Amino acid sequence: MSLMLLKSAPRPTTYVVRPPRGRETLGAVRRLFLKRRIAGSVSRLLRRTAALLPGGLLAACGGGLSIGIGIGGDFDFSAPSVSVAAAQASVQAGQSVLLVAAAADENGIESVAFYRLDGGGAVLLGTDGFAPFEWQAVAPTDGRASMFVFARATDGAGNRADSAAVKIVITP
Repeated sequence: MSLMLLKSAPRPTTYVVRPPRGRETLGAVRRLFLKRRIAGSVSRLLRRTAALLPGGLLAACGGGLSIGIGIGGDFDFSAPSVSVAAAQASVQAGQSVLLVAAAADENGIESVAFYRLDGGGAVLLGTDGFAPFEWQAVAPTDGRASMFVFARATDGAGNRADSAAVKIVITP
């Protein structure tokens, strides 16, 4: 025996269960239930959109208001967390040092890029797309006494974060 769900009049979110009549099947009952549920969702979306329409028009006229509306899924506006460490605090010029980064985000990490700071600018050393995030960095042979390195993590939504810079002493 199949059952049919009907909305009761006093509370629209309450359903009353009764046996089906005539040629109604459980499949028809399910389709009716989903149809009413989808219609209710569309109705709520239209009411919310109508409430936001004046703000959208204001933004279109250069009013400086931005509104994002999405159906389903979560938005990821938070940057990942990242830290970097060097396997050695000191390295000889021309030798390599292992850099290891720890990165985390609620939606996963896409990649971690390793950088060296040179004269105020960042020089890309390499990128690792799989955990554990590691890179072998070669110490410059230009006579400098130290180098600073940092890691930049990128999550699946494109949000980025930089770690604090780590100093590595370079010996001749």
